[in-house]
Amino acid sequence: MKLKTFLVTIALLAVAAAPVLAQVSTRAGSIYGKVNDDKGQPLPGVTITLESTEIQPQTSTTGPAGGFRFANLPPGMYSATFSIEGFTEVRQEEVRVSVGGEVQLQITLNPTLTEEFVVVADTPVVDTKKTGNESSFNREYLDKVPSGRDPWVIIEQTPGVDNDRINIAGSESGQQTGFFARGASFTDNAWNYDGVNATDPLSLGASPTYYDFDAFEEIQIMSGGSDASVQAKGVVVNLVTKRAGNKLEANASYYFTNESLQSDNTPEELIELGVLRSNRIDQVYDVGFDIGGPIVKDRLFAWGAWRRNQIDLFTRVTDPNTGLSLSDKTKLTDLNFKANFNANAANESQFGYFDGAKEKDGRGFDPPTQAEETLWQQGSPGTILEGIWTGQHTLIPNDHTILNARYGYIGLSFELSPNGGNCAASTPCDIPMIFLAVIPHWEDTSFNVSPIDRPSHDFNADMNWFKENWGGDHEFKFGFEYKASEGHTFSSYGNGALIADVVQTTPGGPLIAGAIYAQRFINGTMNYYRASGYVTDTWRMDRLTLNLGFRVDSGSGENQASSVPAPAGFDAFISGVDFAGNDRSKVYTDISPRLGATYDITGDGRTILRGNYARYYDGYVPFYDTYANPTYVYNGVILGFTNSNGDRVITPDEVTRVFGYYGGAAPGPFDQAQFDALKRIGDIESAVTDEFVVGFEREVVRDLALYVSFTHRTYDNFTQTVPFGVTPEDYAPAGVFTFSHPEFGDFSVPFSDLTFAHDGTQLLKTIDGYTQTYNGVDFGARKRMSNNFMLNAFVTLQRQKAHYDGGDSFFVVSGDGINLRTVYADPALVSFYDDQPYAFVSGGSGKTGVFPFAEWTFRASGIYQLPWDLSLGGFVRYQQGFPQPLFAELLDDEGNPAPGNLFNFYAQGRLILLEPIGTRRYDNIFTLDLNVQKVFELSNYGRITVAVDVFNITNENTVVQRQRRVTTASFNELQENLSPRAVRLGFKYSF
Repeated sequence: MKLKTFLVTIALLAVAAAPVLAQVSTRAGSIYGKVNDDKGQPLPGVTITLESTEIQPQTSTTGPAGGFRFANLPPGMYSATFSIEGFTEVRQEEVRVSVGGEVQLQITLNPTLTEEFVVVADTPVVDTKKTGNESSFNREYLDKVPSGRDPWVIIEQTPGVDNDRINIAGSESGQQTGFFARGASFTDNAWNYDGVNATDPLSLGASPTYYDFDAFEEIQIMSGGSDASVQAKGVVVNLVTKRAGNKLEANASYYFTNESLQSDNTPEELIELGVLRSNRIDQVYDVGFDIGGPIVKDRLFAWGAWRRNQIDLFTRVTDPNTGLSLSDKTKLTDLNFKANFNANAANESQFGYFDGAKEKDGRGFDPPTQAEETLWQQGSPGTILEGIWTGQHTLIPNDHTILNARYGYIGLSFELSPNGGNCAASTPCDIPMIFLAVIPHWEDTSFNVSPIDRPSHDFNADMNWFKENWGGDHEFKFGFEYKASEGHTFSSYGNGALIADVVQTTPGGPLIAGAIYAQRFINGTMNYYRASGYVTDTWRMDRLTLNLGFRVDSGSGENQASSVPAPAGFDAFISGVDFAGNDRSKVYTDISPRLGATYDITGDGRTILRGNYARYYDGYVPFYDTYANPTYVYNGVILGFTNSNGDRVITPDEVTRVFGYYGGAAPGPFDQAQFDALKRIGDIESAVTDEFVVGFEREVVRDLALYVSFTHRTYDNFTQTVPFGVTPEDYAPAGVFTFSHPEFGDFSVPFSDLTFAHDGTQLLKTIDGYTQTYNGVDFGARKRMSNNFMLNAFVTLQRQKAHYDGGDSFFVVSGDGINLRTVYADPALVSFYDDQPYAFVSGGSGKTGVFPFAEWTFRASGIYQLPWDLSLGGFVRYQQGFPQPLFAELLDDEGNPAPGNLFNFYAQGRLILLEPIGTRRYDNIFTLDLNVQKVFELSNYGRITVAVDVFNITNENTVVQRQRRVTTASFNELQENLSPRAVRLGFKYSF
């Protein structure tokens, strides 16, 4: 690492963040406002007492301008009492604070000669400070709105978010959902857990673990318009767990559904193929408890939770004698603990621990084409300290200053070991990987990952400083974060030999002919460092509020030394690697302005006009270093073979030709200089996003607000690898692909090819001439719980396009989500991308090949409280169907990649797109879920809640994925439809 430059950057950021430090906050809320007399004049010296079950009572006094503030408040319900001699005492009830929420109160005290107590319960539902797009979901919402009971299903209930799967009764809760917002990719997302940045440092955008749904006090989702405290331009997820108070509270719950509680929605076309039932749940049960209370009243509190979630799924039923075919079993086990210590009114400390363990039996990236022995067993390798460990201290030295400091250790690790061979860095496989390309079908052992170790250390701190009557009221915030991560990955394809047979059509039969990918293992380690600082000022002047700020982000990385052996049996063609480590990246330092404003049109906090400008930089990406690490990227040689003895083993004497080397590999002993020459690094700039948000919100009746928000984004400075020395002029017409289908019509697509055989040299660089734009508008209504009902509803209309303007932009292409391959770069096909919609494709976590982008979406959820302690909750989704792109696969006469093409894995040829993405789509998606709950009070012994959820009430079987390669025999075959209607039963005991 460039240590000197990095340390200088740290010092500069520390100065910029001056008194204190912070980047990731707990997103605590606040209550602020003004107290006036009956003539509208500010009233200083008023004593305010704030009370809640969440905290011990706090007191404050209004300043010269009548202002007051209670900051750093955990989410929950509060009441505030305002009193001063000679005026009526006023008590404000039912003040709900959300994660990161700002509740503004305007209090009027009337003169009185006698003591009088007045109860006020009318607080605005509009946040007069908020300039961006965010939603908060409290515990009542999480309990009563039907869902799959994981954070990912709550994320999809946020405007502007698309997701790659539909979770019916928890059917998808064993894998992470891929979610995308406002034109940004999945890698732009971020996860914060109790104030600690817990985002996976290498699989950017991913969560490090799975969670106990009942442990959350509130979940906040942000999808744009962020202030300077937030770096990410994608979806930002803030998870806040429960905390104990002075009252002992406990909950124990059990939720259950199984095969007998489901309907059947198997599509007719599958029945005609002999499928008895399509994808469905075997059983899902979710059991756990939490308990919390005082250890020492008003001083020391402790809370803990445990939960087990078992998710067992079935694939299609094709044999009535054997019944359902089990696809996979997932077991999630979560353990939580949190302790809070209040030394005095000025000091509070918090310690937290969370461990989310996942075990999975039968995981695979394409189960229909895989033999049982190739499916994975997933678990923890036990190679590092597991869990999320957090510590936090809050200091309030006076009534206008709050200091927070946090440390988090995020221990992330997992392994994927196929049934056919337990491969790891310490125990390499001795079984090759076999792929029958014609069927297609995977055999013997498969992709092995053990271990993935990604421990991270995150330190962040912040200071809030409040200043009144300084040209208005100011809330200054200074923050700093430093994060250091280490990423170690071991993975291999079998024993280093991937044998792709392009002739054999019988699983388990002798190999005939095809290609061998003699490939070095991945066994690399890299370090990643990031430092960030920000300064913001929330400046209130009567009805106008300005949010002014900027942030500085600096990041870098380095590769550690490592060694990998030559692929077993093929060391005559490719050697092993002894890598000394290196640092070929640079330190990325970016300054991002954030400017926002709100205007209270009516002056009562109920009608707000909003505007926001934000610039986001991606900064350093770990791939910039791992790309240049020969032990962190797959590299090897592609060999042609013809089997001479009818067995299932290919020996070096059966190799007929050398197609070429890839990934930086070359003939002869490994040479670092030669590898660097083949894996070049050019000029790289941080990817940049400019965002403008304009919105309007009006509380039309008490507690019900309507809003509209428009978002425009421009994305630029994309970085990726391209073939070195290749320009559009190096291509010439190579043919026309024709295809005819009775349902899809006729296609005639010209394609081009390189005029020379490229040597495989790659260049990592920022692409010229390529941009993306996003435009979207959200119309919504939100009503907090009052008068027995709550509502959250929105319609999103959006459009995102890719723009190609010369240069090497033609290299920016889309993948089809199968086997991690990309569509071939071809200047002749740019017309299918330029000024056309784009959609990111899911490529992991149990889902591949789905393109989640809907140009229109309607989603609504709500709760209605009925008499007799009955409640009804619902969630309805209606959205445009997923895009259904069509791809063609081109092979030469021998079924191999054509000469001159860049090499592709699995002996498959180039892919070309037959029409712009979004030209055709699957049917629109509609689901309706309902929840009914009945509470039975047990006097002094607590209460029992009985719940019944019904998911996909109309039993829709909408197709969400088909085989999209027109050149396969299974083209257009239905691969996945919505899971059938399911009933879930729930029981909860609380005291």
